[in-house]
Amino acid sequence: MKGDFSRVTASNAKKKHYNQVLKQQSRVLLDADNNEQVSIIAHQRRTRTIDTIGKCGAPIHNSGFEIVSNSDGELLFSTGRFYVEGLLCETSPSETLSVAGFVQNSNTLVEVDDLNIDGIPLAVGQWVRIFSEEDALGELVQIDQVNANNNRLRLSANINAYRNHHQVQLQLYLPLEAQDFLLEGEGPEIPEPGTTMLAYLEVWQRHITALEDPILREVALGGPDTDTRTQVITQLRTLAIEDPNSVLECSSVIPEWEALTAPANGRLSTSLVPTNLPDDPCRLGESGGYLGLDNRLYRVEVHQGGTLGNDATFKWSRSNAAQAYRVAEFTAIAATTADLRLERQGRDHILALKVGDTIEISDEYTDLNVDQLEVMANITAVNDLIISVAVAAADVTPFQDRDTLPKVRRWDTVDSLADAVNPITNADFELGDGITITFSGTTFEAGDYWVFAARTLTGDIEILDQAKPHGIDRHYCKLAVIKTLANGAIEIEDCRPLFPPLTELPEGEGQCCHLTISPGPSWWNVLVGHPAGTHLQVCFEPGDYELRETLTFNNLGTLTFFGAGKGSQITVINQESVFTFEDCGDVTLRDLAIHSNATAPNQPEETHLNGAVTVYDCTSLIVDNVSLSCADSDSDRQEATCITVRNTVVDNARIPGAGITGPDVLTANLPTATLLNKVVIRDCELTVGRFQTGILVVNAQMAHLEANRIAVRPGVTAVGLQGIVVAGEIAPQVVIQNNYVNRMLQGIHLGFSNDKKDDPEIGFFQGGSINIYQNHILCSIFSAFQEEEGRHGIFVGNSKDLSILDNYIQLFRARGRNDQYPGVKVIGHWGRKMILRNNHLEGDFGNVGIQVDAIPQKPQSPLWIVEQNIASIDIDDAEIIQRDNV
Repeated sequence: MKGDFSRVTASNAKKKHYNQVLKQQSRVLLDADNNEQVSIIAHQRRTRTIDTIGKCGAPIHNSGFEIVSNSDGELLFSTGRFYVEGLLCETSPSETLSVAGFVQNSNTLVEVDDLNIDGIPLAVGQWVRIFSEEDALGELVQIDQVNANNNRLRLSANINAYRNHHQVQLQLYLPLEAQDFLLEGEGPEIPEPGTTMLAYLEVWQRHITALEDPILREVALGGPDTDTRTQVITQLRTLAIEDPNSVLECSSVIPEWEALTAPANGRLSTSLVPTNLPDDPCRLGESGGYLGLDNRLYRVEVHQGGTLGNDATFKWSRSNAAQAYRVAEFTAIAATTADLRLERQGRDHILALKVGDTIEISDEYTDLNVDQLEVMANITAVNDLIISVAVAAADVTPFQDRDTLPKVRRWDTVDSLADAVNPITNADFELGDGITITFSGTTFEAGDYWVFAARTLTGDIEILDQAKPHGIDRHYCKLAVIKTLANGAIEIEDCRPLFPPLTELPEGEGQCCHLTISPGPSWWNVLVGHPAGTHLQVCFEPGDYELRETLTFNNLGTLTFFGAGKGSQITVINQESVFTFEDCGDVTLRDLAIHSNATAPNQPEETHLNGAVTVYDCTSLIVDNVSLSCADSDSDRQEATCITVRNTVVDNARIPGAGITGPDVLTANLPTATLLNKVVIRDCELTVGRFQTGILVVNAQMAHLEANRIAVRPGVTAVGLQGIVVAGEIAPQVVIQNNYVNRMLQGIHLGFSNDKKDDPEIGFFQGGSINIYQNHILCSIFSAFQEEEGRHGIFVGNSKDLSILDNYIQLFRARGRNDQYPGVKVIGHWGRKMILRNNHLEGDFGNVGIQVDAIPQKPQSPLWIVEQNIASIDIDDAEIIQRDNV
């Protein structure tokens, strides 16, 4: 901080654990005391934030700097907040905009109270995320129209599903080059096809004076500046990865990242010239100590980064480089000289610039770009506000062309007109007045600096002993791994840990944990080796948890795992499952992020389609507010899920076909008592690998799947195979409600096999009460291969009591894909009730929007109704009532 300070005592306060500065009556008021108190508070605030959030983190409700790819393949980042090593980083804007209402008879128009977010005007072509309490993840849409007359926005997608939601909001997403603190023409490198890049955030604090922000100067005082400010600089950057073919994830060790974030080890020591005592005691010796006539705050700053004794250089100042002046214009530029007119000069002959002074020419561009060096020059003439400097035209012309607040700053040299900068070596360097500095270490970064005070009364200076730089402290956090495939498709892995507010941490049983786990080596050891029947209640603190092997829990009791939402990231490397639960009691997973990055191809039936979370033969499963992901398949083959829940036992007998030996027990009316009593999966975010499945539930007494967001891993032509699957030989009660399923060949699939219908001993398998309500399903077809697969928005086979109500299904086809695609397909043996009502289908389904086909075994007086649907209907059965379909 190059301000006019008497001294800087923050590091001393931290070293001595001071926590307050107390004023005494009638004492002198010092700038250093006030600044020390500010530093103490800032240190405490940052430390508390790091201890609470961790090194990096974003709040779940307004998380900033999420990297996404829009439908045009353009990279965007979310506006909002992020914390980097305790520093609050806010974008412009940083808040969201509330949706005031939805326009009647329109699926794309919304009303807002303001067409600005934090003063930033909304415009056509911008991207926003629409979300709500019911759908916290929301959907990325583009603004197609802005109507200032009635504060309406037209969005690019059908947002009718949010009409009855609460607290509907819009969050702005911006292109990477639109971020704060990037000058025009600047921006992070965008990955080319076939390359992999790491997006990250670089954060540091910049000192702002009236030169950088003229509004800080109080004009009522007639010109003098007053206090200065510090500003948090956030710069979103990308880092090229040299080996794009390697398996790269957020948790991977990336050599380029390690090199970028490795701290420089340059150090500085200060000393005084010792007193020279003559051999003759009758003679006076030369005085030692600090010999200057002024109290000073010295500054030593690295000018060009590099290594000791090679390319690293430094500059220094007796007054903390506080003498700086705005350049009004460049009046003349010649080959080796330039004339600059200043807005003002120093107030007296000491502060005014004069012939022989060394100055630095800089501007906003050099201030915000650490790789761009300031230009050092010597003053050769001064004529009032016009100064002439010896400088090459090629060095000074860019400042004139950019016109970004250029300024000059005075530095000192040992001799007038000496070299403006000095090489950094391990030799002693004399600053004059008895002061010597010595560098040590190997690497130095541009902008690193040290300050130390010198006092005439005592003849002492502040001694530094191989001190680390006092600044600039640069902080880094990973944001995303971006892989651009050869075909142009973009895959993005979000590296940001997310955390909930304290008021939304798990309540009740979640507040009392049997085990509390923190990230670290071998963190999983406390979870293994427990005796049969043990009950565990486990809390995962925020952080990244990495596994190399699947954690398997076998024959245990009630298991409850809690975390801090996306702030607790659990990832398994090169394995299909993170957690596997077998023959346990009630299993509950809440507020966690669970990710696997591999599939298990070519596995036998009994181990096929395991998930990142796999549950076999447990009493019940509850998964609440959990983020899950599974890997892509190397081939177009179904090999993984996000959640797999299977029951292989009915009345103490194994079900045939489960791959486990045991007696055959199958009848037309299967027993109602099964081991798997309840499956509840709600409010979860599932990222499905290419051609994989989100949720798979087999043989559950009750399956309740509600308010989940299921989407395929990003990619231009990537589709998932299935969003939600409920299958098997028993399903007395199934509720699938308010789920969002995106880019699947099969949105919701309920298949209770009728393959045995011709076997009189076995009969057929039939679901019980099936209820599918208010789901939002987006299906996609991009290739001929995908057309060959089974495809549908909703499929149900064999059920006694079926209701499919108020679902929205939309189909996206690539150009040239024209085969039939049933939006809703119901087939098989039914009971007395089958109702399909108020379902809305959009897209070209090939005249089979709703397809109904009953196997001719009708119950007496069936209640089979298909009504008030917006869809084409394909029904031949006269027993089915059809009315009011559009």
